[in-house]
Amino acid sequence: MKTAKTWTMAQAKSDFERGLLKGAEMYFFDAMGECHYTVSFVSSLPLDGSGALVDARTGNTREFKTMDAAHSAVRQVGFKTSKFLIGMK
Repeated sequence: MKTAKTWTMAQAKSDFERGLLKGAEMYFFDAMGECHYTVSFVSSLPLDGSGALVDARTGNTREFKTMDAAHSAVRQVGFKTSKFLIGMK
């Protein structure tokens, strides 16, 4: 069974610089009245697929309390945001 790919901030920056990331996605969820955001990256390598930004120390998915903080993480990796798409899958 294949496990999902994850990236620490340092790994995401490195992969972005090498052209191995083709996109980023921010996800919103409401946990018991508190809003949280997570970030996932999309690899340009088919076998890697997509996966979450994780904390380097714990390996847990990083959760952001504001959309601005999640957006800042995406920009720190190197992505330039041109638009936000809102919709349902």
